[in-house]
Amino acid sequence: MGEQTKFEPIQLSPLDQAVPPVYVRLLLCFSVVNVDRAISQLQTGVSSLLSALPFLSGDVVRYTAPGKTKWLYQLCPPTHQVQATGVLLVKHHRMSCMLGEEKFAPSSTSHIPLSPFADPTRPAPVFRVQANAYLDGITVGFAFHHIAVDATGMGVIISELARHCRSSPPPSLLCPDYERATRQLISNSRATECSGLDHSDDYISCQAISSPAKGSKDASPSIEISTEARTFVFPAARLEALKNACIEMLPTLDQHQRQQNPCLDEPARTRVPWLSTNDVFVALLWVCLTRCRYQEDQNSGLPSDEHTRICMGVNMRSRIQPPLSSDYLGNAILCLSFKLTLNVFRPTQMTNESTEGVDSKDIEHKKWLATICRVACNIRRGVNGMDDSYFRSIVSFLEDSSDCRLFHYARCDFCVTSWRHLGVYHADFGEMGRPKNLEVFDVPGDGSFCILPQRHGAAAPWEGTIFIRTIDI
Repeated sequence: MGEQTKFEPIQLSPLDQAVPPVYVRLLLCFSVVNVDRAISQLQTGVSSLLSALPFLSGDVVRYTAPGKTKWLYQLCPPTHQVQATGVLLVKHHRMSCMLGEEKFAPSSTSHIPLSPFADPTRPAPVFRVQANAYLDGITVGFAFHHIAVDATGMGVIISELARHCRSSPPPSLLCPDYERATRQLISNSRATECSGLDHSDDYISCQAISSPAKGSKDASPSIEISTEARTFVFPAARLEALKNACIEMLPTLDQHQRQQNPCLDEPARTRVPWLSTNDVFVALLWVCLTRCRYQEDQNSGLPSDEHTRICMGVNMRSRIQPPLSSDYLGNAILCLSFKLTLNVFRPTQMTNESTEGVDSKDIEHKKWLATICRVACNIRRGVNGMDDSYFRSIVSFLEDSSDCRLFHYARCDFCVTSWRHLGVYHADFGEMGRPKNLEVFDVPGDGSFCILPQRHGAAAPWEGTIFIRTIDI
């Protein structure tokens, strides 16, 4: 493997620097006939990818700048010359990885590179790959430094690597200069006037600029050991039917809301003409998780004094002006977050006239459908409000926050990130073919849910992995 092309340091944007220093790690599983040839092709592909995007071989480095009172980050060439063999680690296993025609043996964190948390005081790799070669297949673990790359960028890099693994790939559309210019564009996207929005509840201080005390280490977030991961599969047709049922209910819910709350502020009064499948899916997940966490009392229902905070990542690439390329690798995700009072979203009681002669199961079904629809409406209102002005107000807030702190999204008790749009299952790696399965690691915290990439076909089910307390399972 030859030496990698050098590059000038790339200053990261405020959105990059708002992300905690963690790695996004995942594993792709392949059923392979000629393992040796596939590994050789993967090595060539990684080398070619690093030549096209040399900053992937670099490090995330923390520094201070004159006149700044907080830490800043940039992508720098590695402190020592990194070759493709340093980015890609190959481990050989004299055993099978397939348990059946489509089922893979359980994996562990030993099959993926790096640890979940990067030490912010030291240069940390942007990108690492670990290939696990078995007798009948290959699993490929990826680690992406989240300060440098968001989930959409991660999917683009995986698809680009697949392209470089194929013989005679077409020219790349990705440009390192565009990455540098776009991060600078985001940094300059301050609001031209005061928006009146307060973002202090969405971001919290997490780390001082002062060096840690002698003998101590920088505080790092931790994954709760009391949580377990569970993967769920939801048929696409049933979710589509649920979405259509919610959309049909929108006019009725809007009328009831205005009658019961005539003093609602303008954002809450904004009509929601449609809902996406993702809106309804997230609302359904919230209802299911809430019912697990709060055991209902037949008389009192859900506790009226309890609140839940929903957080959901929103891709801003096409929501700002000018829009960013869909292939932009850096962080362009903002967090939609809002609080819900549990009792507010409990189904309202129906009158005797409306329930007379109606089956009790149908009544209960309509109550929960109304609950899902209410939550989905709140999600859609929030997403619709995340426009160019909102984006610029976030950038201004992060740029003006000079309290010697980094920021990360405030912790929520229900947090959803969607990888549904990532084209991972469509990525053709040549000799390895397309991935058969994907596993996600390190989704932190109770109530964290990752919607997994869509498999082949329009009817592909919605899949997701949730981390939840053992006692709630």
